Amino acid sequence: MNLRPVILSLGIATLLSGFLHAAAPATLELKKDDNVAIVGSGIADRQQYHPWLEALIHKAYPDLHLKVRNLGFTADEVNVHPRSDEVPTIEQFLNMKPGDDDPHGGQDGSDLPLGR
Repeated sequence: MNLRPVILSLGIATLLSGFLHAAAPATLELKKDDNVAIVGSGIADRQQYHPWLEALIHKAYPDLHLKVRNLGFTADEVNVHPRSDEVPTIEQFLNMKPGDDDPHGGQDGSDLPLGR
């Protein structure tokens, strides 16, 4: 068996790999009033009761007035979300407008139902 082509190929690959480098990792740029969603399974679900990660985010970016939502739910998987029919899906939850759960209407009172 002739090993010369194999050794030559490995040498060329080693030389070429010296010229290639890994791309810089993507960075997350947060802007003022951004929403941060924590999505996950059991660990994220337990963080709803011990919100140390949210506290660290707010401590690191105090001037950005970030809104952190923990969407963790035990047993969640990438494509499986075991829920009852009454619970909104993640897509519905993320598409809720500010004030959707506000019974008092908007700041100017325009969203108040008649008779209030």
